[in-house]
Amino acid sequence: MKYFFSRGYSGTKIIEDFVIQVEGDRIADVSFNECHDCIDFGDSILTPSFVDIHTHGIMGIDSFTATYDDFKIWEKLLLKHGVQFFVPTIVSAPIPVIENFLKNVKYSIPRGSILGGRLEGPLISMNKKGAHNPKNLIPPREFPVEDLVSNYGDALKIIDIAPELDGAIEMIESFHDKIIFSIGHTDCKTEKCVEGFKAGSRHVTHLFNAMRPFHHRDPGLVGEALVLDDVNVEVITDLVHLAPETIKLIFKCKRLENIVMITDSISATSMGDGEYKLGELDVEVRNGVAKIKGTDTIAGSTLTLDKALKNMISIGFKPEDFLSALTVNPSRIMGIKHGLIDVNYYGRMNVFDSQFNLKGIIRDDRYREVEGIDGD
Repeated sequence: MKYFFSRGYSGTKIIEDFVIQVEGDRIADVSFNECHDCIDFGDSILTPSFVDIHTHGIMGIDSFTATYDDFKIWEKLLLKHGVQFFVPTIVSAPIPVIENFLKNVKYSIPRGSILGGRLEGPLISMNKKGAHNPKNLIPPREFPVEDLVSNYGDALKIIDIAPELDGAIEMIESFHDKIIFSIGHTDCKTEKCVEGFKAGSRHVTHLFNAMRPFHHRDPGLVGEALVLDDVNVEVITDLVHLAPETIKLIFKCKRLENIVMITDSISATSMGDGEYKLGELDVEVRNGVAKIKGTDTIAGSTLTLDKALKNMISIGFKPEDFLSALTVNPSRIMGIKHGLIDVNYYGRMNVFDSQFNLKGIIRDDRYREVEGIDGD
């Protein structure tokens, strides 16, 4: 199928008055010739679909308790927000719960949207646990990572880890060729953080959140992550986790190619204010902000990536200055050829109106309006 668009964003590049030909699930051609047999989208805007590598749930679905059928529903719900690839993420949990989560991930991968699973715990600091049940935290030395890799293979893609914990450095050194180790939920000082990077980690969990604050004589994870060019950092742009000025600081300090925008979304996403669960913890959502019930501790977010895009524009960013962080950057990290409007890349696309409201998606060589996705 051929589609005409007056504007598109491919990484940092703006393309205008072009025809994209999608065959199956791949882009077959991008041209600037006249096309008389195209579907004409006129002044609509085309981007590659988004990739969310850190999400706990949506619309009542929590990865902690989600069934195989829930994963299928989750995939469809994310289509309505322009996300066609994602990494389900589970908070700290007992080993049997983790195994059930990875089993569901493994069985879901062949459908083509889920890229693998992520364990945000239990290998995290008690001091920076955030919205994690402390009874589930264990040191890396006691964690059966070898068994999980053996039993679930590519279903286990990312593990969050605090490098100061017993056995953390050794685990990173031994398994970084199979697993992405993301340093986060950590109280580590600069020296231990550097050890983690030298051991093989190249990723940081939601920068600034759930980590020792920056200090001018001990910059820690925040400082190292900002100055090391080959370290990828996650950013939650719900304008709650980070002030606009902090987001701008990150984008000034880091190369765009090493920034990944995530949601850290929980089951309350798209559900409105009320009481929910994140794993085993009770969560209250007020004015869209999720916190552990009875505390001031933020418990993930209710953000979607289409809203994240509009938030960035609202604080002064141009789309070409950050869209890579939603598309090609997380795709590269996860090892898929997606995120650019180019030949042989995935043909999974988002179609926006001129105000960046999501109108529809392109998937499997077919355009679908957002409102009609539920009826598929």
